[in-house]
Amino acid sequence: MNGDGTECVDGNVDVNECTDGTDDCDDLATCTNTDGGFTCQCPTGYDDANGDGTDCVDVNECTDGTDDCDDLATCTNTDGGFTCQCPTDYTDVHGDGTVCDPPACTAEGDSHVVPGALPCCTGLVDVGCDAPDSGGTSCVDCTGASYCTDCGDGICGLGENECRCPFDCLVTNCTAEGDSHGIYPGALPCCAGLANVGCNVLGTNGQCTACAGASYCTDCGDGVCGLGENECRCPADCP
Repeated sequence: MNGDGTECVDGNVDVNECTDGTDDCDDLATCTNTDGGFTCQCPTGYDDANGDGTDCVDVNECTDGTDDCDDLATCTNTDGGFTCQCPTDYTDVHGDGTVCDPPACTAEGDSHVVPGALPCCTGLVDVGCDAPDSGGTSCVDCTGASYCTDCGDGICGLGENECRCPFDCLVTNCTAEGDSHGIYPGALPCCAGLANVGCNVLGTNGQCTACAGASYCTDCGDGVCGLGENECRCPADCP
């Protein structure tokens, strides 16, 4: 016991590999000293890859189907476990995402009958149910129902269209700056403040090459070589 033969216990002294660092357990495993050896045990939520606790691999319960999240919940894998998150506006019955009750409100993009129906969920507004006609030139009125949307957020989102939420779903009946359009009767005109500048390009010989049948809409003359402009279409801005 003293290393010099002056004290011996039963002829041998057990070495505790768990405390002297000579075990080969995975860092996450629990080391247990035994007479003349040791054992390694991987923690719950980890696979024992080698069957001896030397390699503990995290189990992804979300992909192998062993989680107990509600079917509507989002499962997120964590080290040794997982979490469940119910969708926005759903009631998390147990506080752990295992049971998600439907919201007592109408979700984004869904319609409800008014009046007397479930209100729109938090942050959403009623925008009616009007829709463009078959030609897309005017809105067709409807009554008795309404869509719940996030109208006004700058995105033409779920349940929105140019009739229900023109702020987010603006339809432009003109050709924007930098875009080209065909030159023929009935084609979309340039948007306000823009002018047709043709579609000529500079050739390899340093000369402008003419084109026909199309034109770019630009803000030619503002002193900036902008969208759709070049030295041939707008030499005033692009010398």
